[in-house]
Amino acid sequence: AMGAATVGAQRTDTDPAAGNDIENTAYGISFSVNDDLSISYGMSEAELDGAVNQDIKGFSVGYSMGGLTLQAHANEGDNIGNVANNHKHTELTVSFAF
Repeated sequence: AMGAATVGAQRTDTDPAAGNDIENTAYGISFSVNDDLSISYGMSEAELDGAVNQDIKGFSVGYSMGGLTLQAHANEGDNIGNVANNHKHTELTVSFAF
């Protein structure tokens, strides 16, 4: 973390006794524009021996003002579970605190 920005990275290599090796790579960054507004982006890739790579990426934004919070995210996944497919998810939430 440095100032208003936070960056993260992870690399994982799993070698099960029985089964295919899995290599995961993930990155993320978030930025606090001010006390009320923050944005973030993240991505991950999972490589499984003998299968298509799973790729996931997403963007989110959040804004709070007193008791009101607005949040939105858009995520996209290709080859979830390392099989050929595509998924998209977009969500907007509004919450109130009294």
